Amino acid sequence: MAGKIIKDKAIAIENGLPPEIQEHMEEVLLTYFPIPSFINGQTIDKSMRDSEVRFMQYKSSNSFVRKWLEYMADEYAHFFPYSNELEGTINSKGSLVPEPVQVTTYRMNNFYDWHVDGSAQDARHMTIIAQLTDSSEYEGGNFEIEDITL
Repeated sequence: MAGKIIKDKAIAIENGLPPEIQEHMEEVLLTYFPIPSFINGQTIDKSMRDSEVRFMQYKSSNSFVRKWLEYMADEYAHFFPYSNELEGTINSKGSLVPEPVQVTTYRMNNFYDWHVDGSAQDARHMTIIAQLTDSSEYEGGNFEIEDITL
């Protein structure tokens, strides 16, 4: 899967989500109960973020999702070197360990303001974002990284 590196900040892969993963994420949207979006896992701050999220927990029936995420981490992590000060964030193969998948729904006027994924307390080193809805079906919703619009 070839990706285009953008200013050492992101890798854009057009149509990079395998169909079986997209189908499963759409199933998560239909079957998991949405919760309000939390900031730092603790507070709801509607001035920072207004959306619904669903967290897909890993189990045997969806292990293919985790395997694909581990593959993506192994495939692309070398493009963006990181330092790891937290124990337990790297698996036995040396790749990143995926968090539960977050499926976020943005309805009209929903948003997520400028923020940084991960922190000193958060083991996150890579974020994968996949758009499930065709962009011809809505207006707005641009994904931006600093000075880059994807």
